[in-house]
Amino acid sequence: SQLQASIDNILALQVQVEQRIKLLEEKEKAWEEQEARMLANAAAAKTKVTLNIGGKTFATSKSTLLRVPGTYFYAMLSSGHWQPDRDGEYFIDRSPKLFPHILEFLRSGKIVDASSFDEEKLEELKLEADYYQVECLGPQGMRPPFTIEVDNVFPLAQNTVTSLADGDPSTGVCVHPDEPIIFCFESVIPLRNVRLSGYYGSPSWNPANGTGASIFYSRNKITWTETQIVLPNLEDCSLLELGFAAQYVKFVHGNYLGLSFAEWNTV
Repeated sequence: SQLQASIDNILALQVQVEQRIKLLEEKEKAWEEQEARMLANAAAAKTKVTLNIGGKTFATSKSTLLRVPGTYFYAMLSSGHWQPDRDGEYFIDRSPKLFPHILEFLRSGKIVDASSFDEEKLEELKLEADYYQVECLGPQGMRPPFTIEVDNVFPLAQNTVTSLADGDPSTGVCVHPDEPIIFCFESVIPLRNVRLSGYYGSPSWNPANGTGASIFYSRNKITWTETQIVLPNLEDCSLLELGFAAQYVKFVHGNYLGLSFAEWNTV
C-alpha cells in the first residue's frame, strides 16, 4: 500500500541518517584524538631536551627523562642545577653506542631484548644502565619463570617445576648418575645468581647428592659452555654467583643429583 511504502521510505531514511551521524561521530572522535596528539607534541616541543652523549646528540622531551623516578636524569633535571651549555645541549661524557637502548626504555618502559647480545655487549649495557640508574634489563633480582627438562628421574621425587619453587625440602627433582637437569627460560636472559638446595624427601636419599656437579649454559641448547662453577654441598641452601646470559642451564653429575629448591635471579 501507499502508506506502507511511505513508512518504508521513512525507515530507510532514518537508517541513512543514523549511519551518517555515526560516521560524523567517528570522524569527530578521530579529529579529537589527532588534536590531542598535536597538543601533546606541541607541549613536548616546548620542553625539548637535546642530550650530547660523547659527541652524539639525541633529542627527547623533558617528560621522557623524568618518566622514571630515581634515574640519573630524574635527579639532575628535577634538581634544577643541571643546565645546558651554550649550544643548548646537556653534555654527558659517556659512550653513545648503547644509549638508544637507554632512551627507548625511558620512552616506552619496555625491557631491552638482549637475546642477540654477546657477553661483551651485554656487559657494556649493564655498565651504562648502572651509570644512568635505569633498570632497562629488568629490576635487580627479578625472578624469571622457567621450565625443566629431565629424563630417567628417580621416582621418589615429584620431578616438577612446582616442587622446585614451593620451598618444601621434601619435594623436588632427582635424577640418576650422568642424567642432566636442564632449566629452560623463555628467552636468553642475563643471569645474576641462583639459590639452590638439596633434596630431603626420602631417608634413602642423601641431601648432599649432587655436590660437585658441573654447570653448563647455552643460548640454543646445541652449543654448551662449561662454567668454572661447581655445586657446593647441597645439604645447605647455597647462593651461586653466575654472571652469564643464557636460555638454558644444565646441571650434570657422575653420581645422583637432587634439588629441592631453585630460585634464579637476573642482573
